[in-house]
Amino acid sequence: MQKIYTATVLLTVLLSGLVQAGQFRADDSNTGYFPEGKLKQVKGVAYTYKTKKGIYSGPVVDGKYIYVGSQDGYLHVISKKTGTEFSKFRTKGNVSSTPHVEDGKAIFGSWDGFVYAVDFVNKKPMWRFKTGGLVSSSPTVHENIAYIGNDAGYLFALNAQTGTEVWRFNTGHPVQSSAAVWKDWLYVSSKSGKLYCLDLGSGQVVWEYDTQAPITSSPAVFKGVVSVGSDSRFQYALNAKTGKELWKFRTSSSIQSSAVMKGNQTIFSSNDGYVYSLDRRTGVKNWEYKTLGKIPSSPVLGKGGILYVASLDGFIHAVDIDNGERVWKYDAQDKIVAPMSLSGGRLYYGTTRGDVKVLR
Repeated sequence: MQKIYTATVLLTVLLSGLVQAGQFRADDSNTGYFPEGKLKQVKGVAYTYKTKKGIYSGPVVDGKYIYVGSQDGYLHVISKKTGTEFSKFRTKGNVSSTPHVEDGKAIFGSWDGFVYAVDFVNKKPMWRFKTGGLVSSSPTVHENIAYIGNDAGYLFALNAQTGTEVWRFNTGHPVQSSAAVWKDWLYVSSKSGKLYCLDLGSGQVVWEYDTQAPITSSPAVFKGVVSVGSDSRFQYALNAKTGKELWKFRTSSSIQSSAVMKGNQTIFSSNDGYVYSLDRRTGVKNWEYKTLGKIPSSPVLGKGGILYVASLDGFIHAVDIDNGERVWKYDAQDKIVAPMSLSGGRLYYGTTRGDVKVLR
């Protein structure tokens, strides 16, 4: 018994020392739920890190560092504790792709047309893959395969360790969204206006659904329901297995952001300035919350049922998902377009001015 206990303690210590993983929308289903994050009250900005150009990449936070791309062409790695530069990696194009990070290794795309993998623990590149078109899509990594799109219309499946191509799928139009995984299927949207369900192993089409307007919103999938927004002004929910439409909900403007899916709620924002909560299965509206600006940044959900929304009205809004009531509102004094991240009691975000800020 003593040996088993000692081994268990040792394993726990070893695991606690590993660097955590992070990626676009928190998980490979793009649910937008950060179970370890909560900011019930705002004290102010803990620190600001400056890049030379605007930020359209979402910050990813692990145990020690913040990883974020900038239009200055770099992926920046920042000390989580001090807000100072730890490292950065230069590409030959804008980096609007949100990186996937695991054990200090980052996979991301650049407008120079390459997908990069960089080991920031040892500060050396691992591999790069030429896609033939600029890459603003964020990678989704599942079981050692990285899925990422480009503006030439392709979705690529790459070996995450070597960068070797496994398969590619041609949508015919730019893929600026990020793929979502559920069971044996992969979901990706395109400016073709279609949402595709692909076989994870082969990339073959299982089904497709046409919204008849370009899609830059990334699909989210939860408990058999996949949801995506479109320039058609509708948010859609489909049976994840069959592609059958379950419901669609009309807003007053295009939907660029990606939905939060948690419990029985699908929560999303529209460029009409509203945040909507709908019943995941029926599409019946639970509540709506009004801001005074477009909302291209995808909302994020933390523990305790608090939703965080960055609006182009210049404010970050915290909303109680049980009733849609405001918890707090913070003047960001800049525009936030990229998705935000939560870790512990802090909210991480980048601005179009090029600042990475940490709200506590």
